[in-house]
Amino acid sequence: MRYRALSSTGDMSFGVNGANFLVDSPECVGQAILTTLKLLRGTWFLDLLQGVPWLTQVLGYGTQGLYDQLIQSVILSVPGVTPVGGIIAYTSTLNKTTRALTIAALVNTIYGPTQITTTLGVAAPFSISVNDDLVSSPGGFSIDGASVSTGVDTITTNGAI
Repeated sequence: MRYRALSSTGDMSFGVNGANFLVDSPECVGQAILTTLKLLRGTWFLDLLQGVPWLTQVLGYGTQGLYDQLIQSVILSVPGVTPVGGIIAYTSTLNKTTRALTIAALVNTIYGPTQITTTLGVAAPFSISVNDDLVSSPGGFSIDGASVSTGVDTITTNGAI
């Protein structure tokens, strides 16, 4: 098994020849797990079915049992994870304020155990206001002159959003 090493910021590592790769190691399988978990279904142009269906099947109210089960099945499906006893320990913590899901898992690989920890699904909170009144609608919005604020940017429209 061979994977290009990622930097601490998640970018591919280049320019250090053989040191750019993780080869036949627990870290190699750990990186494969992390990149698999972070791939959103429908975003890889070569195979739109690859990835985790975070937006369409996982995120929502009362889905902890679903996302924990999905994450664990994704971990077990990664090449290099032992099929029996692959997950030694697993925890997940959802921060409802920041909408971030932090997972930690101790995984048994064919090269030895590896610890993975990552935060998934970080999104800025958003609100929609019309004439300074907060508006909420689970089915979407169709409001003239609305303003959408993501906490980072504000988008104003004169049409439907």
